[in-house]
Amino acid sequence: MKDLVETYAQVIHNQALACLQVKFKGFIPYDNFVKILQHEYAMIRYYKLKKCIIDLREMGIYAPGVSELVKNEWFGQVLKDGLQHVAFVVPESIFGQQSMNKAHQTLKEKNPLTITYFKDLPTAQQWIERTT
Repeated sequence: MKDLVETYAQVIHNQALACLQVKFKGFIPYDNFVKILQHEYAMIRYYKLKKCIIDLREMGIYAPGVSELVKNEWFGQVLKDGLQHVAFVVPESIFGQQSMNKAHQTLKEKNPLTITYFKDLPTAQQWIERTT
């Protein structure tokens, strides 16, 4: 299966870490975001991945509807597809952090995914490498 590399995102299979590695860039229109998520799901299933790194450092505010999509669909779908560990590299901007927090607010309640937040990519990669 091919990696997705486009203006708004990179969705790649990181063979060395046996994980999905995703990097979002800038403001992503809702329809583009949906397309990116669909590619993520397909790659998780195709490679039977258990781990994922989501790099949000360059992402700004979320397009209308994206927070709800992440909260109501993404977490459940990746869990269903077999994902177990997710490392999020948090956005650099305060607005991006607020958007991420809104989308992730229900995670603290109950979620079987192991999720950890990092300020930089190398630390997130080290954590992913240690997960089983």
